[in-house]
Amino acid sequence: MTKRKGGKSGQHHHHTDTKRPKAAGGQQHAHESLTAQVSAAFTDAAKTGQWDAVVKALEVLRRSGEVPKLGTVQRWVRLADLTGVEKTTASLLAAVLRCIPGSSGPVASMAAPKSNK
Repeated sequence: MTKRKGGKSGQHHHHTDTKRPKAAGGQQHAHESLTAQVSAAFTDAAKTGQWDAVVKALEVLRRSGEVPKLGTVQRWVRLADLTGVEKTTASLLAAVLRCIPGSSGPVASMAAPKSNK
């Protein structure tokens, strides 16, 4: 055992894990962010094929206004692409994109800003 400065030998610092597993019955912990819940749904769906649960979780996230980080969105896009079913992938990608602020539809997010010339 290592001795820490100012501490007794044998004491360990415990790191609190920020990712919490689902409670029994698939219920999420109340303190878990919606983004983390969507990530967990993607992970579960990759194992079980229950992609509808991911779409529902993404809808809850969209309505909440919580904004996922760019890296998280990139991971979700990669996972959606791995479903192997084009229709499922399209549904997941559409749901992911709806979670991005300012994207009210595919054309709105691609429209070029008008110049004032």
